[in-house]
Amino acid sequence: MRGSTYGTDTELKSTERGGMQKEETVTGTVARIERFMIHDGPGIRTVVFMKGCPLRCMWCSSPQTWNRSPEVIWKRKKCIGCERCVEACPRDAIRVEKGNRLIDRGLCDGCGACTDVCPSGALQFDGMELTVEETVKVVMRDEGFYRKSGGGVTVSGGEPLLQHGFVKALLRSCKGKGVHAAMETSGFARWEIFRAVVRELDLLLIDVKHMDPDVHLTLTGRSNEVVLKNIERAAGEDLCRIVLRYPVIPGRNDSPRNVERLIGFMKKNGLCHIDIFPFHRLGEHEYDELGMEYPARTIGTPLPEQVEEIKGRFESEGLHISGF
Repeated sequence: MRGSTYGTDTELKSTERGGMQKEETVTGTVARIERFMIHDGPGIRTVVFMKGCPLRCMWCSSPQTWNRSPEVIWKRKKCIGCERCVEACPRDAIRVEKGNRLIDRGLCDGCGACTDVCPSGALQFDGMELTVEETVKVVMRDEGFYRKSGGGVTVSGGEPLLQHGFVKALLRSCKGKGVHAAMETSGFARWEIFRAVVRELDLLLIDVKHMDPDVHLTLTGRSNEVVLKNIERAAGEDLCRIVLRYPVIPGRNDSPRNVERLIGFMKKNGLCHIDIFPFHRLGEHEYDELGMEYPARTIGTPLPEQVEEIKGRFESEGLHISGF
């Protein structure tokens, strides 16, 4: 059950899984399902967060979704210091250091012995294997709210396209029940996979983290060439409604030059909606739970007036902000 990481862009094809099983038997690794969400598309929504991501954005607030497999996390505030987990681990993958539980991810095989003996629930698995049918049942609990508010389901991550077989079947099933379907994605996937999933959508929410491929590589571990090409082709085929998502990261992607390049890209491809949101540190505790250093420790939160200035520049070109 140990998670995996991904290397260079040449490995793109090998990181994409799913799509080979019959639809009714497709399973996916889901990090969590959150209901009554209002910032991931129009109306009240249920958001299905998938596990696995090929990018390593330095400002990421969800490192627990990087690896495809469920992982053991340690919740500091719940720990009572009994150390039963250390004794129970058959691979000696857990040690105590200055009161912290440190898990050697190279040794941990996800057997669950530590979570089984933890009396306070401080050690638990992040992620679960679900079938499409099981996931749809959760989504449909709030069908009435979707209809009243114009909401629906949003698949997010991690990167949903890594589990494209499951995601495609999930979206198709939800749409078949009359539920509005959206997806939040980095867009990092082969065109054939990207297109097949996007065709099942009502709304595509896709990140543009930086316009320069070399800077994008530095910030995320991947070039942006595949992403921008996918956006161009999806817009050209008018596959569904597209809203770009631009995270404002001070000192990394907020330069006037990058903003102007993004505006030019949108106008060139007939795109008119963009969601602009500031960097935040709300995911810092997630790194602590995984025993990882927080890579965005030196990044500050952008000033409200800076974000408003950037929004004003887009609006001055006739582009719409947060146009769900």
